[in-house]
Amino acid sequence: MKFNTHSPKAWEIKCVADRAQMEEEEEEEEFPNEFQCCVCLDIMYKPVVLACGHISCFWCTHKAMDFYMQSHCPVCRNPYNHFPRSCGLLHFLLLKLYPSPYNRRAEQVAEEEKVHGCASPQFEGNIIEPQLSEVDGAQDATECAVCKQLLYRPVVLNCGHVYCESCIQPDDSMYRCPVCQSSHPRGIPSVCLFLHHFLEEYFPEEYSGRKESLAHCHSHSPSGSSAGKQEQSAKASVQPSGRANFHPGVGCDYCGILPITGVRYKCKDCVEKIGFDLCESCYKISAKLPGRFNQQHTMDHKFDAIQPNHFIMVLSSFGAELSAEDDGSGFGSEDDGP
Repeated sequence: MKFNTHSPKAWEIKCVADRAQMEEEEEEEEFPNEFQCCVCLDIMYKPVVLACGHISCFWCTHKAMDFYMQSHCPVCRNPYNHFPRSCGLLHFLLLKLYPSPYNRRAEQVAEEEKVHGCASPQFEGNIIEPQLSEVDGAQDATECAVCKQLLYRPVVLNCGHVYCESCIQPDDSMYRCPVCQSSHPRGIPSVCLFLHHFLEEYFPEEYSGRKESLAHCHSHSPSGSSAGKQEQSAKASVQPSGRANFHPGVGCDYCGILPITGVRYKCKDCVEKIGFDLCESCYKISAKLPGRFNQQHTMDHKFDAIQPNHFIMVLSSFGAELSAEDDGSGFGSEDDGP
C-alpha cells in the first residue's frame, strides 16, 4: 500500500514510527569500549583477528586492506598480506553478551549486503547454548578444543579457530589448525590481548588457576619479548618487497592472501558477483573450506588458470585505480562489500 506522505495522517504515522525507533535506540543496551570496532566505532560484527592481535569487523577489515600492496593494521600499522576468516568464538560470544546491539548490526549489514549483492560468512548453530547464563555460556564457549579447558593466552589462527598458546605446536615449521587442518601463514601466532583480558576479567579464578597449572610445565616468554614474537609473525605474514608477479585486487578465498602472486585459479562455475579464486598453493591441496564470502563453491567446479597481467601490474605500481573488471573480479575488488 502506498501512502500519501503529504497527508496529515501519513505524517502522523511517520512521526510515531520515528519516535518508536528513537526510543528503541535509546533503550538498546550499551557495550564496553573494548568491544568497539577500531574502524566503524560500532560493536564488532563477525570479528576478524589480525596478525597483530587487533580486531575489527569482517567488512571493516576487508575495506581497510590494500588491494594492490601489503596491508597495515588500522591501529598499530603492523603489515600483513592475509585476510583472516571471521572468528566464530568471538561472533557467538558477542551475540550472547550483547544481543540487542549485535542483532542491530546484523540487520544493518544484511541490508548493505543486499544492496551490494555480496555476502559475509555464515555461522551455523550456536556454540553458546541459549539456556545457559551469560557467564556460564561464555565459559562454555571459551574452551580450548585441544586441552578441553578454559583458554589461556588465546591465539586466533588465520582460519578463525582459537586455542591456548601452549596447545599449538608447529608441524614442520608450519602451524596447522587441529580442527580444520588449515595452515597458519603468519609464523608464530600472537596472543589475542582482547580475548586474553576478557578471560582474565570474566573468569579471574579459573584463569589464574590455568596460569599456575601451566607455570611448571610450560615456559612462556616474558611480556617484554612479545614484541619480538609479533615481529617474527609480521615478517612471516608479509610478502617480499620485490615486484613479484601478482594479481592486483584479487585474493585467495582459502588462505586469504591478497593480492595473489603467481598463477591465479579462477572458478568458472561460481555465479557470485565477487567470484571465487585460489592461489596456486591452495589449488594444489584441493581444500574443502567454504569461500570467505559464502560462495556456493563445490569440488566439482572447474577452474581457469590465469597468468598475471603485466600491464595491470604496471598501472597499479603507479597508483592507478583499477576496477574489478580490469582483472576479472575477485574478492579484493573495492566495489565488493558494504
